[in-house]
Amino acid sequence: MKTEIFTTKDTGQFLTYLSKLNKNNSSFLLIFAPVHLVDEKLLKEIQKNINFDYVVVSAAAVLDKKEFKENFIQSIFFQFEKKGKINVFYKENLSLNYEHISDFLEKKLKETQTNIIFSTTSNVALNMIIDKLGFFDGNTILAGGIASSNHPKFLTKLIYNGNTIKDGFVLLQFENVYSSVTVSSGFVPVGPAYKITKSHLNRIYEIDGISSYFFLEKILRGTGLSPEDLDMEKTSKYLWSFPFIVIEKNFGHMTFCRTPKEYSEKEGAFKFWGNFDIGDRIKISIGDPEDIVETTELDVKIFKYHLMEINAKPEFILNFSCVARYELLKKSQLQNEEAKIFRRLFLSTPVAGMLTFGEIAPDKTEKKINFYNQTSVLVALWESDV
Repeated sequence: MKTEIFTTKDTGQFLTYLSKLNKNNSSFLLIFAPVHLVDEKLLKEIQKNINFDYVVVSAAAVLDKKEFKENFIQSIFFQFEKKGKINVFYKENLSLNYEHISDFLEKKLKETQTNIIFSTTSNVALNMIIDKLGFFDGNTILAGGIASSNHPKFLTKLIYNGNTIKDGFVLLQFENVYSSVTVSSGFVPVGPAYKITKSHLNRIYEIDGISSYFFLEKILRGTGLSPEDLDMEKTSKYLWSFPFIVIEKNFGHMTFCRTPKEYSEKEGAFKFWGNFDIGDRIKISIGDPEDIVETTELDVKIFKYHLMEINAKPEFILNFSCVARYELLKKSQLQNEEAKIFRRLFLSTPVAGMLTFGEIAPDKTEKKINFYNQTSVLVALWESDV
């Protein structure tokens, strides 16, 4: 499998590059682009230049070599040299029909080992679909993320062969391609564990029997803020450094982060970018940028060692990293440190990726797929010799 990565801020350069691609029947094109550029004009020009499947995902920034670049277009051109192939499936209206769509996705995941998903639905709907998936045998990989953007209203876009996917996802099903995934967080749980006693999807109403309002008042003490002040902008500014961590019920270790979104005075609910269940045990965490970078380096080193142990030789690595994680690191001017780690430890392997509004990857057991916030996910891919 060969991958060719091209990154530019100039639409004209991008279209010129497309016109010169060495096309064949085993080709596939994955494009990350700023949401404001994903319009009919660009799509018509893309279709003029290629005659094979492509997917366009809006992204607030892309990973290019040693840095993340905001408002850049990035294309990843796949060409398979053996029996590799990408089949594309998509579903729309996830929010209205999540149970049926979850069954469809589970069935598809049993067909191949390697699956990449991109979504433009709400975090709530995709989280529900992922949670409903059953357990797998450890050989099934599903990884991906929700499209992102710098749009003030969080608008995103997802395109498959010129068609806009509304409230849905695109599934890239890789045939005869092996994969391995690692998930890095770096957020440290602190203080006592609390129990969610009243919630619905991404809304928390009570924690340990105390209203979320009074719980937030306690957290915000000394900041000069009240819960009513927590719109999406202020929440991202002040609370993205302190996501909630859900603690695994049986083993006591961290399972995933949940990024705060806003406080709804009308609903009396503290809203997040991912869902909770009543009875979940949570801890507040501290997102220290230097700790996050150190954890990333350790996790990537372990990942590299694992690949060596199974005698895998990755031909391409795809990164999905959360917008909230990026913005937190950016406050300390460390937003490119993770990219430098990927480049240093996988010097001979092409690495590319995008910022997301939510990540999907297997849990520590590699048998259950999770919906994550504020993580960095690496997916290593290599074509089978069989």
